[in-house]
Order: sequence, then C-alpha cells, then structure tokens
Amino acid sequence: MIAIFDMSTVNVLRYNDELLKSYCGDFLVLVDDPDHFYEADLPNLKFVCSSGFSIAKLKKVLTFYNVSILYLSGQRPADIRVVMAANQLDIKIIYKMHGLYVPFMKRNFLFYISNFKKTLKTVYYLFDIIRASRSIRISVGVLLSFVFGLSRAYWAKSELIRIDYALVWSEYWVQWHKEHWFISPRSGWVLIGNPDSLKFKREVVSEEYVTYIYQTLVEDGRISKNLMYSFYRVLFSVSQNHGKRVVVKWHPRGSDEHRLFLESLGFVISFNLPLSNTYIGHYSSLLGLVPLVGGRVFIFELEGHPTPEPIAKISNQIFNDVFEFQHNIDLTSEVLVPKVEQAKFYFGEGMADDIELRLLNELVGGECEGVSPELSHLIVKQYLV
Repeated sequence: MIAIFDMSTVNVLRYNDELLKSYCGDFLVLVDDPDHFYEADLPNLKFVCSSGFSIAKLKKVLTFYNVSILYLSGQRPADIRVVMAANQLDIKIIYKMHGLYVPFMKRNFLFYISNFKKTLKTVYYLFDIIRASRSIRISVGVLLSFVFGLSRAYWAKSELIRIDYALVWSEYWVQWHKEHWFISPRSGWVLIGNPDSLKFKREVVSEEYVTYIYQTLVEDGRISKNLMYSFYRVLFSVSQNHGKRVVVKWHPRGSDEHRLFLESLGFVISFNLPLSNTYIGHYSSLLGLVPLVGGRVFIFELEGHPTPEPIAKISNQIFNDVFEFQHNIDLTSEVLVPKVEQAKFYFGEGMADDIELRLLNELVGGECEGVSPELSHLIVKQYLV
C-alpha cells in the first residue's frame, strides 16, 4: 500500500489528483490536522487522522497497513516524524514539491498565539523527535530554522530524515532544494513539470476582466487582515480606473469571511482558472502557469513579503508602493507580453500526466493501466537527473 501524508485532506486530494485517479492500488491517507480532516468518498483510500501520533505509533500504523511507499510534500516537524518512522521501516520515501517555496517564511507573533494548540502540538513533535533520534540536533535545528530563519544545513542532512526520490518541477528547483533545504535523495531527482497545468479546469472570461490570484496569507498568519483588506480596496480602485472588473481565482482553503468581503467589492469568485490576458498577484506558484496560458503577470509586493526569484522573472511589472501601483500599472499595453520561456525554466512545462504512475510501477514492480514495469523504467530515466 502507498501512504500519503499531509496536513489536510484537501491538500492530499488537491496535490495528488492525477495519481489517485490513475494508480490502481490502494492508498493510506494520513492527515495531521484534525480541523482539516475528513474521509473522502473514494473506494481505494483509507483515511487516518494522525494528529498527535508519536513516531512509535506511526510505525505501528505503517506496519499494520503494509505500507511500502510514503509520499509527502514538506519538511515540517510533522513531516519529519513520518519520514523517521518510514526510514526505520525501510519504506521508500517520495518527496513531491507542490508549491512555490521560499527559504524562510516569517510568522507574526499573533500566529503562534491564535494557533496555540497547534504550537503546543509542534513542541510535542519536537520532543518526540528527540526521543526517537536520541539527539537534540534535529529538533533544535528545526526550531532555529523555522522561528529565526537559520540555515537548515545543521540538521537537514541527517540520514534519519533522508528521502529516496524528490519530484520537482524543473532543474531550477533541484538546485534550490540542494541549497536551501539540503535535500539529497538516495535514488535521485525526478523532473515532473508544472502540476498546475493539469490541476485546474479553465474558464474563459471576457476582456473586461483581470484575474487576481488569491492566497491564504491572512489564514496562514503571514499578514494582518487590515493590511490585506487595504490592498483589496486599492485593487478595486485600480480596476475601476482602467474600466476593468476583477475575477478572483479562489483558493480552496480561503476563509468565507474574506470571500464575502471580496464579493462586497464587486469581485467575482471563481473556483476554476479564469483565462484572461492580465493576472495580478503576490507570489502564488499558480502565477508560474500564467505565461503558458497567454497571460501577463503583475505583482504587488506586500510589506515583509519580497518577490521570490521565479515570480520576479516571469513578471511584467512589480510594485511595492500603492501610489505607483495605482498610477503606473499598465493593464492595456500591447507591448508587455507573457514571459513564456522564463516560466518554462522556473516552473517547468506541462506536467506529464503519467510520470508518477510510471515511477510507482517501477518501484512496486506492478502494472497499472497497461503500463509495464520495463517501459516505466525507461521513461522515468528520461526525467531522472
């Protein structure tokens, strides 16, 4: 059986959609956050809320379900514990990139207070890692890296948390993970392309619309509600000045409160990907797909949130000042064109919809949907770097 670990059921379904639809075997889904756990009605998925599980208990669960491969997508304390459990059981571990990462994401103090229970659980996880590893190296290192932004080099190279395969979008992200997360997979890196090219149903909108890519910045404690709402009002003003309307590409974890506020400004909410020629956002990884679908990218930098290199390189204009944003953004210019080649370099081209299936067939020695293990091996080698 294949196990997939993530913080929420939504994340598991969202980031593994093609795999869940195409692989013929069974999955064990481990979800860490009880507030975002539910059992989806899918016949080949067994759901377990693993919140608060010790590494010893995780080992028992993985053994009980006869797990041979573990999928995960982060390097958080919760992820680290599952990796340690899997390594102790000689389970193959596949790390799968699913978002645009930055070397250090600073949280404001209110985030830890408002999420006090989660903070306590994280502290428990760090002590559990100490108990299982018989060393403070990883836990102290994680604390210093996640709270104060210190390098992960001190702890991330530990063999206890090493993975077997790393699935990333492009060669740029191979080097990024080596430099910032110090990942060194035992079996290699697999280039899978941009998963957003398969993920979203696309929706054509009229030329009067510009698309805003929503991020859960307030929900995740990265920025204050007041500051975010202030930007939304500015965005409304900008759209009015250019005779445009705003359609919002909504995020599945977005708060109903914030959605209602956007609707009160006259913004249209879309759960699909609106196809327009102009997109406005901050640093969502979805912006990496925009040039490939014919869109131009305009970035507004929020306070304390500098634009990551990949987003900067695909952007047509970047603003960090409200006055400049209101008066200098050019939503109608035909001179500014989508930066397609830059998008391919940083975010990869369209994802091969069967690359993960072929990789799994090679690892488990089985056959799904008519793909032979021999063919899987040959095709995976084309992506392996």
